[in-house]
Amino acid sequence: MRAFSIRTCEFKAEPPPLKAETREDVLAQYGGIVAAELQRLRINAKRRVYTVFDVGIGYIQCAPKSPMRILFCEAQSAESWPALAVVLTPQRVARLQAAGFAAPGRSPNYWRDYHLDEMSDADLAKELLSLLGDVYGYSGSTRLMIKTEQF
Repeated sequence: MRAFSIRTCEFKAEPPPLKAETREDVLAQYGGIVAAELQRLRINAKRRVYTVFDVGIGYIQCAPKSPMRILFCEAQSAESWPALAVVLTPQRVARLQAAGFAAPGRSPNYWRDYHLDEMSDADLAKELLSLLGDVYGYSGSTRLMIKTEQF
């Protein structure tokens, strides 16, 4: 049994998640990744591609509409997940509407069309990350999950 006994042991704790103190911190952490994902959608607009930016308590998902050069985005609503009724206060819903998102109806989520010729990927990434913070309270304390048609 001596040949199989444990002689030493080492434990390394997982590093704590990075917490962004400001919106700029969240942009620094994820702006490039989100912009790259939006660029992937733009480049592959003629294919059935999508991406979901999920923060655990809400998400924004986007897919291109071809050939119109439009990116259709949805922000999760309490209609699609009733637990969000606590998170989506009237002030947070007003922030979505101020950003041009229409109320659920066409889909069970808030939705908006972004014209790809009017915004750069970096500007759109900044807007979506800002909305994730303003609407769902995302502060960067948990990892931003990016889901695509490949998963």
